[in-house]
Amino acid sequence: MLLRPKQQHAITSFVDAISITSGRFLELSEQYDDCWNEIRKSEPWKSLLNYHYELYSITRYVIDSFQDRIPENFEGKLVELENGNLTRDVEARLKGYLESLPRPYFICFEMPSFPHFQVPEINLGYGVSIIDTSAGFEPTLVQPTGVGILNQPTGDQNKKLKLDKVYLRFSVNGYASFNFDAFSCADGLSKLKHFVFMGMSSGELLHKTLIDFMIDSPSMIRIDMPFSALIYNPDDHNEAHPLHLPDELGEYLKWLKVNEENIRFYDHSKAATVLGGKDRPPANPEEFKEALTGALATTVAFQGVPRDNPDADRIKAAMEWYVDAETTNNQTISYIQRCIGIETLLGDSGSKDRVTDKLSDRYAYLLGRTSSERQKFKDDFSEVYGRRSSIVHGRAAKLKIGYREQIKPKEMLQNCLTKEVQGLYQFLKAP
Repeated sequence: MLLRPKQQHAITSFVDAISITSGRFLELSEQYDDCWNEIRKSEPWKSLLNYHYELYSITRYVIDSFQDRIPENFEGKLVELENGNLTRDVEARLKGYLESLPRPYFICFEMPSFPHFQVPEINLGYGVSIIDTSAGFEPTLVQPTGVGILNQPTGDQNKKLKLDKVYLRFSVNGYASFNFDAFSCADGLSKLKHFVFMGMSSGELLHKTLIDFMIDSPSMIRIDMPFSALIYNPDDHNEAHPLHLPDELGEYLKWLKVNEENIRFYDHSKAATVLGGKDRPPANPEEFKEALTGALATTVAFQGVPRDNPDADRIKAAMEWYVDAETTNNQTISYIQRCIGIETLLGDSGSKDRVTDKLSDRYAYLLGRTSSERQKFKDDFSEVYGRRSSIVHGRAAKLKIGYREQIKPKEMLQNCLTKEVQGLYQFLKAP
């Protein structure tokens, strides 16, 4: 998308006013605010750039690409260098960057309990891949040998994937920066949560037990390692940003594994007929690719739901609330998050009168098959929402109930989501 004349003029004024201070920080003037406000008056920038600091981050990235033309100890206005020629080059590249939005990115999440398949990349479909950095994945994107727990990466090494790790990778488009507030980073995190929900609800993903983890990965029990995420531009590996996962989500992912019982290769090489054959464990990298794609087919399929499908928005949001509730250590917070997930799925933007009655009716008729079953679902819903209201309205500081009562909203939300996903798939397949 081309910048409008007013936007181009605002960028020129902003770049002309840039000063570089000690440590190569950028000193911003009032032209920065003018430029920011002008750029965000139209799409795609209005949707993709949501935080005031993001124009600074983009400008910093552009200026860093010219660092060999800036004297090491220079302090002053950028326009003073090279008779203004450097300023015009920065301006042109900044405009080019903004006009290139939305840009393509890959966002990678470390999955400590996923096995090494000895294949650099397995494409699962719908923009989802599994990356194994121990198997010769792109060297320019992987930290060199010797960078580990005691020898921490610094500088540009932070902008690379760890060696000998397995990552789940999603394709995203938009704008990326160094935290999950940025458009593409937030989109990637949402896709991860959809993947986790679909995997866990289908049984294609499992949580390791503590015994499994101690046997398979004893070092991870002893050392509290930060698990990494990275987003990078496949067309420009210099545009890469390390991301810090929320601690509780990172801890949750640490225990998540592929259900290896499902990783089977259908071998018909010795079959007497075309339809004959039997399944067995995969024996080579190519068989692993096919077997793993099949083992995660249900998990990945939801990623193929069109982005502009209005019925999918509620489902996606409810999935994210579900995963947020699963990853928190606070049972009271998780209880409320699950209730919010149910409201997201079943609620509407209409009248707020008799909300609980409306939601309980929708819940009962979504899942109930008989009159008595629907009444039981309504009673269960009212019980759960009574506890939720006690917390939200200050009548109780925390839950004081047993395990069964704690997980009831989890089951309610999971059942609703399963039913809604099935309905969405049927709708999308309909002529």
